[in-house]
Amino acid sequence: MEWGYMGKVPSRGDFIVQGLPGELRERWFEWCQAALAVSREQLGEQWLDAYLTCPIWHFAAGPGALGEGGMIGTLIPSVDRVGRHFPFLVAGPHDGTLLDAWRQPEWFSAMEERVLAVLEDDWNESLWYRGLDGITGPTAEVNRLQWPDGEGNLMLPGEAREEDWLTAVFGVRRGRVLWWTQGSAFVEPATLLTEGLPQVGQFAAMIAGQWREHGWRQGVMVE
Repeated sequence: MEWGYMGKVPSRGDFIVQGLPGELRERWFEWCQAALAVSREQLGEQWLDAYLTCPIWHFAAGPGALGEGGMIGTLIPSVDRVGRHFPFLVAGPHDGTLLDAWRQPEWFSAMEERVLAVLEDDWNESLWYRGLDGITGPTAEVNRLQWPDGEGNLMLPGEAREEDWLTAVFGVRRGRVLWWTQGSAFVEPATLLTEGLPQVGQFAAMIAGQWREHGWRQGVMVE
């Protein structure tokens, strides 16, 4: 698995980046810059506490969302040595569906432990990067349904199973991203589905909750 990373860490005085495609780096940097600025305005004095306790977010991006191919990754809040805040991202290519990544917790459980190590004062960047090779990404499950290219309404054959429907909903349309987290002090465990990266005005909910207030259509479980 060819992992890369970018962002800020407490042991460094500036931005670091390694091994990520240029298109992803540019798109991610611009989105993070804007999302941080807008969320500061939205949350005011609450922002710093919400950001520093932001939950770990994992994601699976379909082709066209962050580049031509699919991507998976993990995002944590971080800060550099002089106190400038910017998230730290680890990401790599993914050939399977969004649900393949979501259904296989082994890779993102291992990634959580690995990515949190960057917050240590004695973090060894080169040794840590070599250790990423030991994290195996999710395997692509056999997809029984094949779809023609393009947009439009969908028809599934009568023998389609529940997992086939889920694959259709989550995986057919280009540019979708599936996000999930176990939550934090401010944010309940959640799964998100977005068209590309979330709108910058919606990022505040990812660090502070308050989903409806920040433009998310929030599902409600009914007893």
